[in-house]
Amino acid sequence: MRVCRRGTGGEQGPGAPLLPEVLTGRDCDLLTRLLDPGFVSHVAGGADAGAGAGAYAAAVDATYAAFPDLVVTVHDQVAEDDRVVTRWSATGTHAADFAGVPATGRLVTVSGMPDPR
Repeated sequence: MRVCRRGTGGEQGPGAPLLPEVLTGRDCDLLTRLLDPGFVSHVAGGADAGAGAGAYAAAVDATYAAFPDLVVTVHDQVAEDDRVVTRWSATGTHAADFAGVPATGRLVTVSGMPDPR
């Protein structure tokens, strides 16, 4: 199941639209345009999403299937040269199985600050 919307986004710089337009706006088409085919997602303390934009898009789909009301908020974003670091948080209701955990119906909040290279 693909839960990302179809559409385009306005690219502002390297990696800048990933969170607001892909994760909040659910634009998986933009995701596949932004990420290099050799992209690998590494998740600290968890399973990696795997290699390639397709694997990452599948992880995004699984997240939205489990948290259908998920809202991702960008708090800070700093760019220098070819790097963009973003401090973000995401909040949503755990409505379906996710990572082997049955739905709890509880509101969940997570945060992160990726440093893509």
